[in-house]
Amino acid sequence: MSYLEILDLSMNNISGNLPSNFCPANIQELYLSNGLQGSLKDAFYGCFELIVLDLSHNNVTGSIPPWIGKFSQLSYLILGHNNIEAKIPIQLCNLTQLSLIDLSHNHLSGPILPCLRSTSNSYRQQDGSYNASAPVSMDEPLEFTTKSRIPTEIGNLNEIHVLNLSHNSLTGEIPASFSNLHQIESLDLSHNNLEGSIPSQLTELNFLAVFNVSYNNLSGRYRC
Repeated sequence: MSYLEILDLSMNNISGNLPSNFCPANIQELYLSNGLQGSLKDAFYGCFELIVLDLSHNNVTGSIPPWIGKFSQLSYLILGHNNIEAKIPIQLCNLTQLSLIDLSHNHLSGPILPCLRSTSNSYRQQDGSYNASAPVSMDEPLEFTTKSRIPTEIGNLNEIHVLNLSHNSLTGEIPASFSNLHQIESLDLSHNNLEGSIPSQLTELNFLAVFNVSYNNLSGRYRC
């Protein structure tokens, strides 16, 4: 099916394993919300022209593979309601075309889109930020250290309209760099283990209509 661009099998009772190395030459949109199971390790690798990938409401297990960062055209990544584990990979920050990302109702852990850890200044750019494409290790917690600067990696998702990370086990603080998501309309971080205060910079998000941080461990004064 070399001319296939859109495959929609969603909302059926299809079961079985995720297809291994499934990637028609011209595929752009995949909708497979069913009862499929298995890991993303080999499924869809090489489909780097995908614009939509919807695997919600399946039994996807394992972690989000680092090669997801090569999907440079991806606008919609929908992985909600699965059994995905481990950390959110830093490579998601490379997906600058994302308009919607749904990772809700999984078993993700660790910081929200952790920023790049560098043990030296070798990856520092002239403006003082860090290069998101620099090599990183996913075997240990990632940190980002700057002086009075907002990390640019989170802000790279500047076209995103909806971000849903609810119902996971995420820890740490809400990154102040979320204020760079100027197009965001809905931000749901509820049902996690987030701590600290809500960054005051989020008042700069003029298009934000839905903001849900309930069922966390947040503290501090209420700001409007």
